[in-house]
Amino acid sequence: MKEKGLIQVYTGDGKGKSTAAIGQAARAAGHGFKVGSVSFFKDPEAFGYGEHKSLEKLGIKTFLFAKKHPHFYKELNPDDVRQECSRGLEF
Repeated sequence: MKEKGLIQVYTGDGKGKSTAAIGQAARAAGHGFKVGSVSFFKDPEAFGYGEHKSLEKLGIKTFLFAKKHPHFYKELNPDDVRQECSRGLEF
């Protein structure tokens, strides 16, 4: 029987999405599951998000798409951002 994977999606305004996702990822990895993390609009080079470093220390590979949000970076082309987000969803 082929193994099925699970995907959890955290969305919405306010705080807690990254914390919930990281906690769940760490817990699953601790139980021996293969875990990966996909994030949108997180730019560790600009803001130094430590959660990506922590996940990688746990052996959890992180994938970042559309690192910059057009609301904060007005020079971005919204169509380019949409295309990058689509790439992440197809991943």
